[in-house]
Amino acid sequence: MKKIGLLCLFWAEIISAQTAFTATTTNTTGSSTSYNATIENPSSSSLTSTFTVGKSFPHNFLGTKNRKLTGITIDGKNYLVGPDAPQVYIRRNSASGQVGPNSGNQAIPWNDKQIFYAEGSVDTTNKTINAVTSYPGVVNSTDQPILSLLTNAYINTGIDNLFNNTESPVTNGDSNANNIERVDFIYSTPVKITANNITSGGIVISNRGNNDDPVTFSAIRNLSEGSNTGSGTNFIYSNIIKLNSNWTQKSINGGAFVNLSASSTEIYSMSSVITYRERDTDGALNDKTSTNNPSADNVLGKQIIYGLFFSFQDLGLKVGDNFYGISTAGGDFPATAGGTEMNSYLDPQNFPLKTNVIDGGVDLVVNGLFYLLNVTGNVWNDINSNGVKDNAEPYTNAGGLNTVLVNSSNTVLDVAAVDASTGNYKLNNLAFNTSGYKIILTTNHPAIGSTYASGASLPPYWVNTADAVDPSNTAVQGIELGVIELSTQTNDVTNQNFGIKLTYCFKPAATSGATLPTKFGITSLGRAGEDNKANWPMVRTGAWAALESKTKGFVINRLTSAQKNALIPVEGMMVYDTDLDCLSIYNGTMWRCYSNPTCPD
Repeated sequence: MKKIGLLCLFWAEIISAQTAFTATTTNTTGSSTSYNATIENPSSSSLTSTFTVGKSFPHNFLGTKNRKLTGITIDGKNYLVGPDAPQVYIRRNSASGQVGPNSGNQAIPWNDKQIFYAEGSVDTTNKTINAVTSYPGVVNSTDQPILSLLTNAYINTGIDNLFNNTESPVTNGDSNANNIERVDFIYSTPVKITANNITSGGIVISNRGNNDDPVTFSAIRNLSEGSNTGSGTNFIYSNIIKLNSNWTQKSINGGAFVNLSASSTEIYSMSSVITYRERDTDGALNDKTSTNNPSADNVLGKQIIYGLFFSFQDLGLKVGDNFYGISTAGGDFPATAGGTEMNSYLDPQNFPLKTNVIDGGVDLVVNGLFYLLNVTGNVWNDINSNGVKDNAEPYTNAGGLNTVLVNSSNTVLDVAAVDASTGNYKLNNLAFNTSGYKIILTTNHPAIGSTYASGASLPPYWVNTADAVDPSNTAVQGIELGVIELSTQTNDVTNQNFGIKLTYCFKPAATSGATLPTKFGITSLGRAGEDNKANWPMVRTGAWAALESKTKGFVINRLTSAQKNALIPVEGMMVYDTDLDCLSIYNGTMWRCYSNPTCPD
């Protein structure tokens, strides 16, 4: 029996440490070399486990515990499976076989045996099956075992010899061939390729055991019939990518094979594997019925699944493209063929009808779209303290600010610096449908994994004015300004913004040096026009006018913020803002508050 494999689709956002994956490998650069996988047991969440490369994974999956890949960890970032599941379409050439059984080495249509596997074991004495999964239920009136496995995407079940359609002459029709020409995985809602996800989202192709089967695949950029049902077969493809038999090289669009930067990485370790056959020997193509139950055919030992990562960019997609899914084919798909030929699964020149086990033995399972869940926002200089980002107000990091993401236990999950020019930040490592997160704006930079119970902090002379959370997201202002409380769903959380303000200052006027006399003054001290040595107001040098009193003060116009903003101001206009409790001066562009009597030197 050939080994089985796994194909997973991942979607996420760019993170700076993720560049190694554009080289189509799961090995990371720098000091981190781990590639973790989280396996979920739907029937018992307590059995969820995490493991790393080079370590065996202890488990007891026997019974009826199907396993799904719910997340992976790359460079310390959690990629999580989303709610979407692909629609799976099996493309067969119904004329691929010859009439009658045992007619040479070409599989006949009704002997495509539905060969698949499940993790488990067989009691050779009692002939009982102790399998992780039972026989897959009916998903479609045809190809029900394969469609069920591909649709449900269990990591510990799969298809054997997916594209093989040749067999050695046998007496019982037990072909080791599934006789499939092409398999399409199509998503009802396409992924829009952006500058944020083009290098950190993509597909992971994996194989159980040593990689020993070539495979061809291509991203689907458009469904030509204009619907997302997958009923059509004339798709618009991206690059046609082929892996060689040991998955150490790839070819793009028929070009020369080039070396991959590293070998594939361990993802999951299986205990043992049972291979099954469904024996259907009548003359009707793919009419699998309940009476044709699969039976255990072979038992393999412990197997390990290895994988490679291909980003959207590696697939040949560009910013602005849509990603609808992928089409997969055997390793004998012509090297010079392109998207038009990939569509033509009924053409035996493109999809040979005698694909052997060397070219067609790969086995695929799709495990859904994965997301690197992000929370993004910005920090701006809220000069007028109104809590709204006005057009003239600049973005800022106040000379050195970070955003810190903590969970309900105040464990630091991620730290992101605020960009000095754009004011933007981006945090990740969140989980879906989780509450209790906090985003803290601070000058501190705590270590990821540490406990951080401190509040917001800003550089000297800066104060928090607003937490401008987007009402369309599940986030609210925290108990204190500079802290946003966050609950996630299944989409990125955006526009979680912070307003801060620099408290402007003034210094005493310079009085030394040569100055001009003041020619105009008002006094309540009875010195106006007095002809003595005081020579008032001329003695009050350096001003246009002098005011003098020991019992009165100078009061400028007192206006509310609304009244002030209704003025037609000119540069230098000055009022007292009674809402903001500050001396407000128009600088030619906007009103600014002056309230701090000291200045940093």
